[in-house]
Amino acid sequence: MIKQNDEKKKEFERSIHPGDRFDSSNRSLNRTNEETLSAIKEGRRIAADEDVPAYRTVDELKADLEK
Repeated sequence: MIKQNDEKKKEFERSIHPGDRFDSSNRSLNRTNEETLSAIKEGRRIAADEDVPAYRTVDELKADLEK
């Protein structure tokens, strides 16, 4: 029985995807789709890029958009 559980655990771990999240409330695995993962990567890249404008308030953003 223990050996079988270890094998199932290893199989599960091999199937893990970078966007997987385990939902303990219904004991299910939620997989983030590739488009969402790509958007997350793009957001992180933009956040780290000092050449991309950043705004502390919505008013700052609006003022820049009105230029």
